[in-house]
Amino acid sequence: MVKATKPCDVEQFYDHHPTTATLSLLLGGQLLGPRGIRSLKMSIKPLYRYITGKELAELIKSGKEPLKDYVVVDVRDHDFEGGNIVSCMRSPSEKFDEDLDGLVEKTKDVPRVIFHCTLSQQRGPKAALTYAKRRQAEKVAATDPDAAQPEQPQDEQEILVLRGGFAEFQSAFKNDPLLVEKWRKEVWGSGYF
Repeated sequence: MVKATKPCDVEQFYDHHPTTATLSLLLGGQLLGPRGIRSLKMSIKPLYRYITGKELAELIKSGKEPLKDYVVVDVRDHDFEGGNIVSCMRSPSEKFDEDLDGLVEKTKDVPRVIFHCTLSQQRGPKAALTYAKRRQAEKVAATDPDAAQPEQPQDEQEILVLRGGFAEFQSAFKNDPLLVEKWRKEVWGSGYF
């Protein structure tokens, strides 16, 4: 830890160093000083984490309300055919960037947003990362650097990616109508996934 050798008025410092103030906000609102980090006790929180199919199944069956308590965002494109997770919100990866503002607006108050594609190796994680960065950028942009900022609560939204994607989820839960709908054997029964 680097400590400032000379105390300074933090508000005055931020007034003259807006880039450092923005960086400080991105680092969780910790205080940065002119000679380095004054006090930085933080853990770096990843922008998203993974959730297993079993955990998602438990969440769906827990009585929580889809699109209010959680939302599952399916970013599959043409491979959407053949089944999906019940009550998912579709946002194909081909148009994800175009639809991002609307998705952020629709889900801004939802505590858990879960992304997936077929395998959740590329499109699902990329969508989660893009979504997380947009939310983060909006929070920074909404911060008025001139206003006295009270201690702000941490963002309560959890951004998740379904480990194994729909391929693994449907393999385990295809026969459960509370979890999977429109499942078609001719699509998934070949053993390809």
